[in-house]
Amino acid sequence: MACSAIQPSLKFPSQCNHCGTIIGGILNNIPSNPIPYALSREHYVPSTTERSQNKTLISRSEAFLRTAEAELSTLASCASETQAYKNVLHSLISPIHQVPNDILREIFSYLCEEFIDVGEQYGHIWALRQVCTHWRNVVDNSSLFWRNVKIGYSPNVTGTLIKHSVRTFIEHSREAQLRVSFIAAKGQ
Repeated sequence: MACSAIQPSLKFPSQCNHCGTIIGGILNNIPSNPIPYALSREHYVPSTTERSQNKTLISRSEAFLRTAEAELSTLASCASETQAYKNVLHSLISPIHQVPNDILREIFSYLCEEFIDVGEQYGHIWALRQVCTHWRNVVDNSSLFWRNVKIGYSPNVTGTLIKHSVRTFIEHSREAQLRVSFIAAKGQ
């Protein structure tokens, strides 16, 4: 895995101050001889010695390309890691992180239904838990959101889902009184 601490530099090769990864060193080895380009346009037929030299140059060029591709991969990985790191830093300075947990709980209480339907895995409580780790912790650590559970009998509610959901509600409701409602589907 590439290091996320490589510092940009105008000089090549550059070296990461963190892990010592060297990037850009291959730029000094780029073949720069223009003769093969000129000869290829003149229908030139190389001698046996020149053919041997060309094969050596081809091998070196292939090695250079492999090294360049490896460095590009390292740079792409570093860029990706740096972007992810920047995104985390950006989210940390977001104004929502200044809102105290008790205010977040109050706001969330207006979004959440009185009863959480076990069969509705995409309700507000579940959506809030997916926003970020901080919001998940606020929701999970507040028994307010986990006191009332509604279990409806319908085709999308299986015994395993009910068992898992009730266990989740019991864990998160903690000391609060848990209210469980069983609702039969229409026509039953």
